[in-house]
Amino acid sequence: KSLNDLKAVIEKIMKRVLNVSHVEFFMPTDDPTCFQSRWDHTFKLSEAVINWTIRHQPVINQNMVNMNPMYAPYKSELQHIFNQNRCHFLVPIVQNQRLLACIGLSAKNQDQTLSPNENEFLKGIARASGIAFSNSLMFQNISNLKDTLERQTFELHQEIKDRKKA
Repeated sequence: KSLNDLKAVIEKIMKRVLNVSHVEFFMPTDDPTCFQSRWDHTFKLSEAVINWTIRHQPVINQNMVNMNPMYAPYKSELQHIFNQNRCHFLVPIVQNQRLLACIGLSAKNQDQTLSPNENEFLKGIARASGIAFSNSLMFQNISNLKDTLERQTFELHQEIKDRKKA
């Protein structure tokens, strides 16, 4: 599947299972510390937060950021992301020690917290998404390389024809 198809499937599943109204994927830009959604919402993560996220791979809950001392060094940065993007949960997508994406989720329709089962569900989705995103990105890169090679081959053949005519 293409990356966009994959994101659409994951978004639909999350909305249905978690009863949230909004799911937004944030993908890295050319600057690996800057993430952007298809709606052009953006945020920047410090290297410290990226490294911490890669090591711990938590489902980041806005309420926990306010209460849990584990988040203290990153509290203001994370709160800014939550407020700026109107999300209540952040789910990092990590594969091969790389932060491939973050998923922002709105608050649940009836509750602000996740049950233990919902938290495990999100962690499982994040793990599976990491593998799927990685595969999709690899396929996309290979496809781009193939297209570039075909274009260069065509141009070289054209140049050879032009030189033979001259």
